[in-house]
Amino acid sequence: MFNRFLSHIKEDFYLKSTDVILIAVSGGVDSMVLLDLFDKSEYQIKAAHFDHLTRNGQSTKDAEFVEQYCKKRGIPLYIQTIDKRQKSGNFQAEARYQRYTFFKQLECDKIATAHHKDDNLETIFLNFINGRSTQGIPSVNNKIIRPLMIFTKEDILQYAQQNNIPFVEDASNFESHYDRNFLRNEIIPKISSKHPELSNKVIGLSTRQSENIKLLNQLVEITLLPIKRDDKILINKSHLRSEKINISSALAAYLKPMGFTSDQALSIINGLDSIGIQFLSSTHQLVVDRDQIIITKSSGAELDTFSIDLTNVPICVTWNNCNLVIEKTNDLSISTSTQVAQFDASKLGTSIIVRSWQEGDRFYPLNMDGKKQSLKKLFVNHKVDLLSKRNIPIFLNGEDIIWVGGLRQDDRYKVTEKTTEVLKIEIV
Repeated sequence: MFNRFLSHIKEDFYLKSTDVILIAVSGGVDSMVLLDLFDKSEYQIKAAHFDHLTRNGQSTKDAEFVEQYCKKRGIPLYIQTIDKRQKSGNFQAEARYQRYTFFKQLECDKIATAHHKDDNLETIFLNFINGRSTQGIPSVNNKIIRPLMIFTKEDILQYAQQNNIPFVEDASNFESHYDRNFLRNEIIPKISSKHPELSNKVIGLSTRQSENIKLLNQLVEITLLPIKRDDKILINKSHLRSEKINISSALAAYLKPMGFTSDQALSIINGLDSIGIQFLSSTHQLVVDRDQIIITKSSGAELDTFSIDLTNVPICVTWNNCNLVIEKTNDLSISTSTQVAQFDASKLGTSIIVRSWQEGDRFYPLNMDGKKQSLKKLFVNHKVDLLSKRNIPIFLNGEDIIWVGGLRQDDRYKVTEKTTEVLKIEIV
C-alpha cells in the first residue's frame, strides 16, 4: 500500500519534495494511517487536530492520544479547541466549517485529509438521495488533497493491522442517526452483499459524469465565446440570444466558478435589454452593457454579497462576521427565536443570495395580510440605526427578499400545513 500511495501522490498531486503537508488528524484509523504514510515519505509534514469537546470528554482523550503520538514521533502538531455548547444549529456543518477554517490558517503548501473510497461512495449516494448531482468528493480541491481516495476502508484497516498503527474509535460512527451513518451502516452493506462491484461501478459512473461536465464547460466556452481583455471578461449579447440551446443553463455553468447562481443567470438573460443592470457574486460583478455583458472581479466593498448553494446543505458560512447555518429538515415545528427563519423549501430555487440592504428594497412581511413594506420603514419601526443597517443580512430567493435577518420573514415563503421540507437558516 505504501508504494502505491507514494506513486499516487507523486504522479497525481504533483507534490514537490520541498512541499509542507498539513495532515488533518482526528485519531481515527483513516487519519492515523494517512499520517503514518506521509511520515514514512520524503515530505515535511505537520499535523492538525480539532477538538469540539464532545462525547462527554472522549473527544479530549482523542486529542491527548494524537498529541502523545505526534510528540513521540517528532511531528509538529497544532490543536484547536472550541466548545460546541457555545454554538447552536447544525453541529456537523458548523464543525466542518470550523475545522477547515482552522486548517487554512496554518502555514503549509497542501492540506491532506483522510477521505477514502468508501467515503466517496457514501457522498455520491447522499447527493443522489438529496436530488443533487451524482458527483462525489474531488481528490483535489485547491489546496486540499485526498490521497486515500484510491483505497477502500478494508485496505486502510489491513494496513493499520499490519503496521501496528494505534487509533481511537468514535462510537458515534456506529449510530445511524445521521444520514451518512445510516447509509454506511445499513443501506450500502445490504446492497453490496448482492452487488459486490457496487463501489467501483457507482464511482466509475460518477467519474464519467464529472468528465462530461468538464466537456460541457468546454462546449459552453465555444457557445458563449467570452473575450478576456485585461481584467475583464466580455460576452457579446448576440451569443446570449441563441435558441439552439438552453442558454441560461450554459451561462449558469460558465458563471458558477465566479460565484453566480442559476437564478442570477436566468435573470441576466431576461434582463439583457436593461442596460446598466448589475449582478453581484461573492467575488465578481456583472454589468449588462449596450452590446455585451461585462464581468470583473469585485472590489473589497462589494464582497458583502454572495450566493449560497442550497444543493450543498447543510453548510455553515460567514457573512460580515455573522455565522450562518443553513440546513434542510422535515421538522415542521416553528422556532420562536428571532435568529431562526424557516421556509417552505419547495418554493425556493437552488440557491439564495445574502447581501446588505439596498435603497428601494421591499418585501411582504409575515402575518401582515399580504401588505408590501419597504425595508426602510421596517428599520424605522425596529429603531435600527444607519450604521446597524449594513450589518443585517438580507436573504433573497431570486429577486424576492425572503428574510430580513433577525427582524422579519417574508410571508410568501412561510411554512404551511402543505409543507413537506423546510429550509432552516440560523444566525449563530
